[in-house]
Amino acid sequence: MSGVPLAKASDARAILQGTDYSNYDVATNADGSETLTMKPTAIRDLEAATLSHTIETMTERVNALGVSEALVQPYNLGSNEVLVELPGISDPAKVEDAIHNTSKLAVYAVVSGPYDNESAAMTALNGVIPPEDWLAHGNTTNAPDAPDQVYLLERASQVEGTDFKDARPSTDVNGRPDLNFILTTDAGDRFYKYTSAHAKDSASPGSMAIVLGGKIKEVASINSAIRDNGIIEGTFSKDEVDSLSLMLRTGALPADVEPIETRTVGASLGEASIHQGIVAAIFGMLSVMVFMLFYYRGAGVNAVLALLLNLVILLGFMGFIGGTLTLPELRASF
Repeated sequence: MSGVPLAKASDARAILQGTDYSNYDVATNADGSETLTMKPTAIRDLEAATLSHTIETMTERVNALGVSEALVQPYNLGSNEVLVELPGISDPAKVEDAIHNTSKLAVYAVVSGPYDNESAAMTALNGVIPPEDWLAHGNTTNAPDAPDQVYLLERASQVEGTDFKDARPSTDVNGRPDLNFILTTDAGDRFYKYTSAHAKDSASPGSMAIVLGGKIKEVASINSAIRDNGIIEGTFSKDEVDSLSLMLRTGALPADVEPIETRTVGASLGEASIHQGIVAAIFGMLSVMVFMLFYYRGAGVNAVLALLLNLVILLGFMGFIGGTLTLPELRASF
């Protein structure tokens, strides 16, 4: 416990051994310091909660993509793994990226910048980054050959992923992709207070940086106060806006996930499976009919007719409601 006065060491140790740290084993080292080790039961509970949250978030993202009859469940062949089966996918790579993308959108206040590089930024800051700030890189033009720029941002974000209640992709008057967002009530109040104080006609005008996945995507001036809804404009592609709006609507994953295996059922394999299923159904139906006629004789005719009518009613009902019989096209484990 470095930095704790000797007279307060026992008080600090009592806090570590209290209920707030009940999930940790506390050991006193020879030099008087304390080592906290998470208990195995607490680790298992945390892993189980993280896995459950991950499955819930993945399910929400899959449903938001409009995939029907998707399956997201624990993969029992390995620990902390998730199995995802998605039928009818035309672009598996895009869907896979949307499922396990952990990029987070956040809005930060700009303290100073831009600088050409970190060395220029450190020179301007006399070699010291204030503890409440941080240096962020970004290319606000989205051009591949554009030079990287560095800004000094406040460390605490004004709003971030969990503050967004809803987000929808849209386009501006020039047809460029942008993002309409709605904040939660608390976040809207905080954002209004900040943007009111730093709008261009205020006493201390400022700008804010849109940061995605740790990289600055846009630096915007604050034209007027914003409360709980607004538009994020920048050098976003349509795919970026679609993916970002999906992540903001469904929430962030509680942990990083990496694809372990991806298998795709192609058209030829699917067609062969359908053919085999039809053949099996016909032979199964004929076998049942022969057995009924042989065992029940005259009464078996009625049973066969009932079986056929039941099949017709089932298929007719599925056609009426638009039901489908599918095979998973994308099977991935994370």
